[in-house]
Order: sequence, then structure tokens, then C-alpha cells
Amino acid sequence: MGKNKIPVIIFLIVVLGLGVGVYLWQTNIEKPKHSWHESYKNNQKEPYDTYVIAEMLEKYFPSKKFNVIRRPLHESLPRNSGNNYIFIGSGMYLDSLSELKLLDYVARGNNAFLSIPSIPYIIEDTLNLSVCEYYYPTYSYPDSFAHLNFYQPDFKSNPDYEFAYRNLNDTLEYSWTYIMDTCINPEAQAVFYAYMNDTLTNYMRVAYGKGYFFIHTTPLAFTNVQLLNKRSVEYAEKVFSFLPEGDIYWDEFSKIPIEYKTENNNEGGELKWEKSPLYFILSQPALKTAWYLILALVLLFILFRAKRRQRAIPVLISNTNTSLEFAETIGRIYYLQNDHKKLASQKMKLFLEGIRNRYNIATNIIDDAFILKLAQKSQVAQKEIERLFGNYKVIENQKSINEESLIIFNQSIDNFYTKAK
Repeated sequence: MGKNKIPVIIFLIVVLGLGVGVYLWQTNIEKPKHSWHESYKNNQKEPYDTYVIAEMLEKYFPSKKFNVIRRPLHESLPRNSGNNYIFIGSGMYLDSLSELKLLDYVARGNNAFLSIPSIPYIIEDTLNLSVCEYYYPTYSYPDSFAHLNFYQPDFKSNPDYEFAYRNLNDTLEYSWTYIMDTCINPEAQAVFYAYMNDTLTNYMRVAYGKGYFFIHTTPLAFTNVQLLNKRSVEYAEKVFSFLPEGDIYWDEFSKIPIEYKTENNNEGGELKWEKSPLYFILSQPALKTAWYLILALVLLFILFRAKRRQRAIPVLISNTNTSLEFAETIGRIYYLQNDHKKLASQKMKLFLEGIRNRYNIATNIIDDAFILKLAQKSQVAQKEIERLFGNYKVIENQKSINEESLIIFNQSIDNFYTKAK
């Protein structure tokens, strides 16, 4: 080793030592007492869990039972009627059997209260909620505070119920979700119960079969940190007063993304991770420090002893088969119904959402100016884009389409993605 490399090695060792020292200091300083993650667990007392509201609901109907679901819905929901299913969370993860079970459960004369930022697609579609072709019925806006209230005079409060998104001692901007009532299908006979910021609906009831779906888009209002305020408790009591008396089935299981669930996961709301072989080493401070020192020394050895014998071979990203993705994620919904037009409509929704996210172009009006702007940003020929929307216009004006028309339309979208910059 040349003499000119020795100072560099010494410098790197000093930097490494300082890095290890800073790491050890950080791992031993006092950590925050609470987790501010929105997990909505009913058995936890962290700020954004739901221990308090679950305790309230357990006593809400004294003569009725309070059941916690920790298995899939198709195994847990009862077959009788007159019950209340409750889900409060940031996302709802149901397999196909549980989706059908929940719909059947409500149709038989039960009620489902869902407090989630976005209405599950299977419910939106089955209830035929939206009449806006290119829009979803829920939207959001960013702000630090939300002011909630009720349409009914007996429930209306002056002043409004104020809610804020907090993390430690800071009040932060949050994405508050509401229901675009102009997009709700009048045939759904929705009843609007509550709103935020004077005009934005966030709580409604929709009939389905013999039962009802109660849809509330502000689950943050039912978390532990919010219910420390008496006014927030009053708001929660009014929200749940719309539910008829009956046994309550509180769903914890559907808060877990499906890919994390296992056959032995009976806890609901808890992700089960297998412990790695390094679990014991990393759990002991001394062994953990030694492990990272070894890794650092190995890295130094590679830097100064290993020689690159050829240029790095770039990793080629394989082409994505969008047709296959489309068939797997969307096609299964309407496969049994064999409804090609609905498949095309949903494909257009996803396409427009991708345009909004990728090119930051509003898609509420599809006209010549929109097509020109999209062609400029995507660098796809304007005629091809006009042909794509022309194909969909033809589909939209027909009562039904055949499989060949659907394939041609899907290929036009694939061609756009292939050529888009």
C-alpha cells in the first residue's frame, strides 16, 4: 500500500469512529413517549389509536354485546339481522369473500359504519354511488384544522366542533377528506348527516337491501388524542347516535394489508414479522455495535483492496405488461359479470388519475386544449391521443361493447404509456 493512502485510511477510521459515537449517543437518548402513527388499534392508548372510542361503544348499548373481529369477515360476521358493524381506520383491506360477505350482511338488515378517508371501490360500485364519470366521490383538502358540524338542527352546534392534526407539540397540515355530494347518485337515496367547513359533507347514510351503510370520512375525529376534549366526545356521541340499537361488531382484522396477513394471524391490527437470524445480535447494544463495526471494516477493505475489473453493467428494467396488470387488478371485479363497458370505464378512470399525478394536468374537461397540453407534456402525437379519447367516446355512447372493442381501447392506452416521456 502506498504511503499516500495511509492518511486517507486514518481519516476514514476517525470519521467512522465519530459516526459510531453519534449513533450510540442517539440510540441512548430519550425517545418520544408515544407513537404518533395513525394505526387506529382498539387495544392501544397511543394518540392515533382508538382505545377510548372502543370503550365508549362497548358501553353504548348496555343490553347488547360488543364483539371484536380478529378474523376475516366471511368467518366472523353473524348471519342474523339487527346488528352494527363498525370499522374505523386509514384504509380498509378486504379479500373478495369478505367484500361479498359485508354486502350480504348489510342487505339482510344489518348496518355498517365505515369511518375511512376513501370509500371502498366494491361498495361505491355496488351501491352505484357516483354519477361523475371521471371522478371518485371523495376528495380531500390540506389544512391544519377542520371544523365539523351536523345538518340536523337538534344536533347542530355553535360553535363548530374543531379538530386539529397534531404530532408531539406541533399542529401540522393534514389531508381532510370529504364527500363530493354533487357526484352522489340521486337514486342512491343518500341522507347527509354532517359536514366540515360549512359546506363539505363528511357523513352520510346509504340504503342497501334491508340495511344501511353509514359512511364517515374523518376517522381522525375518533382517535384517543382527539377524545381528550369533551367537545370531541360530544361530537362522537352524536355521530353514533344515528345507529340503531344492536350488537356491535368492531373490525380490527381488516386494518391489515392483505399481503401481511398469515393463516396464524389471529390478532387483527397486528403485523406479524418473522424474526431474522440477526434478531438477538441487534437486540443487544454491545453486539449491535460490534456488528456494525465489522460491517464498516469490511467496507473499508473493499474500498482499498478490491479492484474493479470492468465497467459496471447497467441493470435493465424489464418492460411492464400493463395489459396483464389491468387484467389482474381491475378485470377480476367484473369478470363474473362479463361487463366490458364497465371495464373500459374503470380503465379510463385509472388512466386519467395517472395523467393528473404524472403531468399535473386537470382532467375535469376533456377538450382540444387538454389534448394539446397532454401531447406537449407527454410527447405523444396529438392524433394518437385524439384517437384514444375518440375510442372511449364511442364506447361511452353504447349500452354495451364486445371484447374486441375493449381490447382495442386497452391497446390504445398501452401505446400511450409506451411512447409517453
